[in-house]
Amino acid sequence: MPANTESYATVAENGFIRVRQEPLATFSIDVDTASYSNVRRFLTQDQMPPADAVRIEELINYFTYDYPRVSGAHPIGTTMAVTAAPWNPRNRLVRIGVKAREIDPGRRPPSNLVFLIDVSGSMDMPQKLPLVKSGLKMLVEHWIRIPSWLSLLIIIAVLATTTIASLLATKNQAASTTK
Repeated sequence: MPANTESYATVAENGFIRVRQEPLATFSIDVDTASYSNVRRFLTQDQMPPADAVRIEELINYFTYDYPRVSGAHPIGTTMAVTAAPWNPRNRLVRIGVKAREIDPGRRPPSNLVFLIDVSGSMDMPQKLPLVKSGLKMLVEHWIRIPSWLSLLIIIAVLATTTIASLLATKNQAASTTK
């Protein structure tokens, strides 16, 4: 089995900003939950995750918050809460929840997805390439509608192409027999 070649960019903690001096704040609304899965993987292997592998915002984003459904003319809704900081009751923490209007899967337009997949030796670990392959299988079985396009660019070898190509062929065949 290849050596562990994982590395993480240094996470620098943001400094405290006084709202009176800088009343404008911006934030990204994309949702990434990879850090939670990565931290969970380390912990289930009885290892402490490297500090830079932990991204607090990704740990928070992993969970579902049951925000109210978006209705009306606006496609996005917000939920806000303010509470005292547990480490200093004079400070406040603000949670801003953003939820987009849900789209009925049957009404989604066709997708055009492109994945770059590394199947080199560095991916030859149970938590790497097999996980990518099972994730792609779930994507094809549960998310992609026909007609849709899925392109795979494989690095180094053609190991995964047979699996994905056969899944797509099966899904296309099933879709054409149900018409």
